[in-house]
Amino acid sequence: MNDINAMSFPLIVDGLPLGILCALFLASILYAAVGHGGASAYLAVMGFAGMAPPEMRPIALVLNIGVSLLALIAFARRGYFQQKIFGPLALVSMPAAFLGGWLQLPDPIFKMVLAAALLLGAWRLTFRPDSGGGRIRAPSLWALIALGLSIGLLSGLVGIGGGIFLTPLLILFRWSSSKCAAAISAAFIFVNSVAGISGFL
Repeated sequence: MNDINAMSFPLIVDGLPLGILCALFLASILYAAVGHGGASAYLAVMGFAGMAPPEMRPIALVLNIGVSLLALIAFARRGYFQQKIFGPLALVSMPAAFLGGWLQLPDPIFKMVLAAALLLGAWRLTFRPDSGGGRIRAPSLWALIALGLSIGLLSGLVGIGGGIFLTPLLILFRWSSSKCAAAISAAFIFVNSVAGISGFL
């Protein structure tokens, strides 16, 4: 394992103050409501707590897996999941996320990329573009492949699932409605988080 031992995972419960744990719990609720896993928020909280990036990434991904799975189940039960869009995205993003999880960014670059992801995550929670004003159109296969590869790699590098990047783009390009985008992103986050933690380990 890359500069991390088994004691890093118990930090979720044993080493963090109650306020930090409450912040993680609140973040998971807010992000799950929009079909996300919350890794960007978990990373921010752990960063403020002074944890090192090699500890932050796997913990954020593990939390991501559980929260995104619950979000996916909730949205899929209501019929919002779209396999035709998710399939190509997942097919290329998983190996890219695995590679990103295996690679190790230098701390300064990691912090810069993480800061950008956190800013986008904050925007995602405060501004939700509406796709109801235009007709939903089917994305091209090549567009989905390019999107899956780029977001998957970035997700593995930083330790997030990629939903904060995917959801706004699905809505912006009018490839999906807001709720369908949330369902697709939840599934996307789940598989990328599994691939990312596998590459890290």
